[in-house]
Amino acid sequence: MRMNLAALVGVLIVHQTAMAEAPTANYIFPAGAQRGTSVAARVGGCNLHRSPQLIWTGSGVSAPGQLQPTETIWFEGPVIPQPASQQKEDYPRDFAAPLVVATDAPLGRQTWRLSTSQGVTTAWGFVVGTLPEVVEHELDGDAPPVRVDLPVTINGRIFPREDVDAWSFQAKAGQTIVCRVATSEFGSPLDARIELRSPDGRVLGEQLPEGNGTPILKVVTPVDGEYQIRIHDAAFGGLQDHVYRLTVTTGPLLEGAYPLGGRRGSATAFELQGANLAESRSTITLPTAGSEFTMRLPDQNGVGEVQLELGDLSEILEVEPNNNVPQPTSIPAVLNGRIQSPGDVDAWTFTAQKGIEYDFDVRAARLGSMLDAVLEVQDAIGKRLADADDSPGLQTDARLLWTAPADGEYRLAIKDRLASRGDARFAYRIRIVSSNQPEFMLTSTADTLIIERGKTVNLKVSLDRGPGFREPVELSLEGLPAGVTVASPAMPVVIAANQRELQLTLKAETDARIAVAPVKIIGRAKVGERELTAQTSFQPANPEPGRLALADGTGQCWIAVAILTPFKFAGIFETKFISRGSVFIRKYHIDRQGFEGPLEVQLADRQGRHLQGVTASHVVVPVGESNFEFAVTLPPWMEVGRTCRSTLAVTGQVTDADGQQYTVSYSSNDQHNQMIALVDPGRFAVQLPRTTLTAIPGEQVKMPIRIQRGSGLVQPITVELITSNGIEGVSGTTIEIPGDQSEGSLTMKFENTLSGLELRPVTIRAHTKDERGLPITAEASLTLVKAR
Repeated sequence: MRMNLAALVGVLIVHQTAMAEAPTANYIFPAGAQRGTSVAARVGGCNLHRSPQLIWTGSGVSAPGQLQPTETIWFEGPVIPQPASQQKEDYPRDFAAPLVVATDAPLGRQTWRLSTSQGVTTAWGFVVGTLPEVVEHELDGDAPPVRVDLPVTINGRIFPREDVDAWSFQAKAGQTIVCRVATSEFGSPLDARIELRSPDGRVLGEQLPEGNGTPILKVVTPVDGEYQIRIHDAAFGGLQDHVYRLTVTTGPLLEGAYPLGGRRGSATAFELQGANLAESRSTITLPTAGSEFTMRLPDQNGVGEVQLELGDLSEILEVEPNNNVPQPTSIPAVLNGRIQSPGDVDAWTFTAQKGIEYDFDVRAARLGSMLDAVLEVQDAIGKRLADADDSPGLQTDARLLWTAPADGEYRLAIKDRLASRGDARFAYRIRIVSSNQPEFMLTSTADTLIIERGKTVNLKVSLDRGPGFREPVELSLEGLPAGVTVASPAMPVVIAANQRELQLTLKAETDARIAVAPVKIIGRAKVGERELTAQTSFQPANPEPGRLALADGTGQCWIAVAILTPFKFAGIFETKFISRGSVFIRKYHIDRQGFEGPLEVQLADRQGRHLQGVTASHVVVPVGESNFEFAVTLPPWMEVGRTCRSTLAVTGQVTDADGQQYTVSYSSNDQHNQMIALVDPGRFAVQLPRTTLTAIPGEQVKMPIRIQRGSGLVQPITVELITSNGIEGVSGTTIEIPGDQSEGSLTMKFENTLSGLELRPVTIRAHTKDERGLPITAEASLTLVKAR
């Protein structure tokens, strides 16, 4: 059982030598809500201690500044066989996050992150929508389809592994049903597969993630009736963080728009792509500020959005055909076009000056286009002079820097890397500038930094020098936490004329205030009499495989000053054979390093291997004590022959010099500190005469129970019925089988109100005590089927 922290307070009286244990944010569920509603969300994370701070970026959503722990929802799921069971796994704990969404809250994604005294997390998303929403009532095991009314946005989780969620709705013949799954836009690692089934159970359509990871399914219903949509992970994975938002509607769907952007402040005509659209074109006056704009349909029953790019250059649209007769353009400009059919090659002509450097930058994949762009600069008769394919860090968007060898007319050609591809989804923008208009951009892949007191951390800033830009760039950091300074390079901080990146070293003083702050990095340069300014854009790297990093769009790096953990624990390497269903105990020693307060020991939130059902109660180490014993219980169904490794965490509270109390923790995945058990067969077993049972409302059944005892087990054995959530109207007697007997009978009663049985398993659990007086357990599974 995973316990909440007790109120443990100590005094830190000597220097700290351990390290801070950084927090993680793993999910928010549900990951969105309708305007004008309230939602009791759950935020899950690791190393969050007692009350993490919730940092919300956005407006119109009222969220608590501090989160309080709540009961963590956990489903064990199927047994994970070796070697997959040897992989690391997080076990985040739930915190209550009551949210209120205003009626005029901005639509779309907002971001949030968490912080503790030991660090700050990366960003996650929360989506504000317009449609009615439902939240899955999560059940352990298979459940019947849940009926919903269209239009609707369904908030669910694929949890545990191999989970399949099913939802049903009524539809009439000839309706176009649109199903859209959102996951990556708020940070979920779920690779969703969806399928739509007809009233007679036939699969009418299915869709896997593609492009931006958002499966969209469009199906015309053949008959009146009740349809079912099913969703699961494409690899049949599933965990607490596999959150989704599934929108099902007969309303309009916006899938794409052309062009992919426009000039700030201009009235721009767009061609719309999707289903059930009332109009195929829309003219929008674009914002006068910002680098992007989110297009949505005015219809409140619509679904889908398109990210458009904003700029200040002239916008030129292609005029087909422009394969054999290139279309003239001027520089600087943004060229907008599409590879509309397989083998299509768009060609443009431009005038270049000798010695001038030109930057041809394709914006396609990053804006949701299917195009894998290839660029080519040609002379006036079509001879290739230079080409470019994929750019580093830009996926399939090509970028070409080229210096004109002579004055004259040149051609720019663009195509898809595969000649077999091309349609309206293969749109592009080519931003063209030259050294006649010098410019620069600053980027960094670290939007969060944790600096431990008395230590340093590095932050790399990259400089994208536009064509012809050679000048030095001076950097200034705005908003650094108190007690944090730039240790190197020396002030002023300058990216020299011959450099394209600079590594900053930030240092936190030993008495720096424990805090988190958003920091801006501004770059300034001078070209002749012209002054250029740019703010660093933070595009975080993916924090772990399977999860896309989110930028909060603020142009800030969140820097946290962290307090160190003063204490550690250690054990002597030990491996034992332990029977599944029994208790394993190990001894440890705490190196307090001057810490005088009580400590709490529990299973760590971040494990080096799957726990696979291992549980433990917390242990409090009193003031003055430096030794403790910790016990873990192996489940009775654990895989025999597996090496079970459990990681522990020790937590306490330190009092800072200003009297502020902070919760800190220490965990170690070192094998000397793990609880290592080689899993042996259980010492006794429960046998049932059948594996399935028909449950008839209003009746009761006596289930024969047989116990197989191992040697030395002479204590009485208690047998009871355990039901999962969602099953109602099922109860059973608790029986005791004496130590000298091996058989008994458990009575199961089925009420007339019996519900929730659709091939749902129940557990027959038996427990007794071994020679040490410690509990041991055995189980058998029984599937109940409700009589029809």
